[in-house]
Amino acid sequence: MSGRDQEGWDWMPAGASSAQISNLMNMTGWFFSTTTLPSSQLAAPGRFGYGQALHPNGINLSQFTAVKPIGSQNSTGGWVSVGYKTGTSNAFAAGFIGVFDAVDNQVLASVSFEANGVIKAWRGSPGSALLGASDPGAYLDTVWEDIETFFKVNASSGEIQVRVNTAPVLSLTNVDTQPGSNAYFDSYCFGFHYPGPGTEADFYLDDLRYYDTDGTINNTWLGTCRVQTCLPAGNGATTEFASSNTALANWQNIANQNVDDTLYLFENTAGDFNLSTLQPLVNSPAVAWVGVTSFLRQDDATQITAKNRIVSGSTTADGAPFMTSQTYAADMDVFETDPATGVQFTGAAVNALQAGPLVFAIA
Repeated sequence: MSGRDQEGWDWMPAGASSAQISNLMNMTGWFFSTTTLPSSQLAAPGRFGYGQALHPNGINLSQFTAVKPIGSQNSTGGWVSVGYKTGTSNAFAAGFIGVFDAVDNQVLASVSFEANGVIKAWRGSPGSALLGASDPGAYLDTVWEDIETFFKVNASSGEIQVRVNTAPVLSLTNVDTQPGSNAYFDSYCFGFHYPGPGTEADFYLDDLRYYDTDGTINNTWLGTCRVQTCLPAGNGATTEFASSNTALANWQNIANQNVDDTLYLFENTAGDFNLSTLQPLVNSPAVAWVGVTSFLRQDDATQITAKNRIVSGSTTADGAPFMTSQTYAADMDVFETDPATGVQFTGAAVNALQAGPLVFAIA
């Protein structure tokens, strides 16, 4: 597997507060250097005039970092890519993306978006050890750009390479990108810092994704991509879960973007599952991978194990086992190939998918 993670923020409720955005991101595995995302909001439309973008905004903070563990130790390198746009008041703050050592709580290598369209590469956090910089104008103010960045952490063979809208703007190879004792990263990150005397951050992020060099597909520069959310749109072929609001269809109960107990499905029988059809993709594009996420919780002291299930045509595929928590937490699986064909999904195949949760076991 090479496609690992993605976030587009389109699944969150419009108008969500900073605290709600933070809580939902915590559920999906993000950790923050402060209590919540500072004064963040969702901006609509997002990139490509679609969905929503995250608008981090911080006042009087020296630096902020959001960290997402990848579930492994990457010593060979991987890509952290994002749609990025500066805001109108971004005179002094600079957003950044990078890779992280979550055990030692340390940014290992990062790329920041500085004044005058300069992209800077750092060993450690922005502002620590500068490794190189692009020419001015590598990206434009207040314009959406696709930033694709490759990081490898190593004291002698480290790499940081950056492409903007597929064009190379910065290439550093055989450099020291290892500020700590470990020649690998276990997380990726984004955030902001203040290279000047300013006190406010103002930028937008959309279509964030992480992929690496493992596997046989999605293991190289993927070019400009976007992350689309396909919420439940109808009942699938199997609806064995019960609904909290019986006046609504199962898919309407499960499509609760607030992720709370105002609407939900429930089941306590091992082997039962519930499928939904999905909203169609915009423009039926080429598909790198499909990420399927369920938000689950259990309300008793018997441990439940769940799985995400997809059905393509007549073929079923399940994700990895997930031990449910006592409050809502996300179970996300990446499917890089269509189980019905054994090759990457087409847009039409994604539009025909059914997906949903499976009660795998009750201990």
